[in-house]
Amino acid sequence: MKNYILIIIFSLSVLQTACGPEIIILFIPAITAFWCVEDDPCHKFRLRPDNKTKDNGFQGAVGGLEFYVNPADGKAYQDPEFQKEGENFIAGAFENLNIAFTVTSPEPSYGLAEREYVGAMEVENDTVSRMVLQSLTDGRQLVLARPPSSDCECE
Repeated sequence: MKNYILIIIFSLSVLQTACGPEIIILFIPAITAFWCVEDDPCHKFRLRPDNKTKDNGFQGAVGGLEFYVNPADGKAYQDPEFQKEGENFIAGAFENLNIAFTVTSPEPSYGLAEREYVGAMEVENDTVSRMVLQSLTDGRQLVLARPPSSDCECE
């Protein structure tokens, strides 16, 4: 009788764990990729979580580069007018599907300029496919899309 009661208690605890509110599904965002600004494919972002996170956690630090590709020569520039070659640096963090980062770019007249963004990632077919961001600097919306191929088509 004692064994029978233990089996019933064990079975009920397993059923409650399997069917109860204790089941938590964590979405792990894979954000390591080149991202294009949706309305300007020549404006690109390359994001990478830090080495400790490695895309296998639901929160962590993120870094990367922002740059503009000149379709005439294919070179990367820090500014949309293709005046200075190079990239701008990104540093931020993500938690679940929320992301925030700062883009730091050198400005010849006053040192460094920073633009802050916060937003959310959108999932399609178990992959983060878009990020909708709000600029805390000027209030504009920035939508980043993951291209279907390895790179954005900049013409």
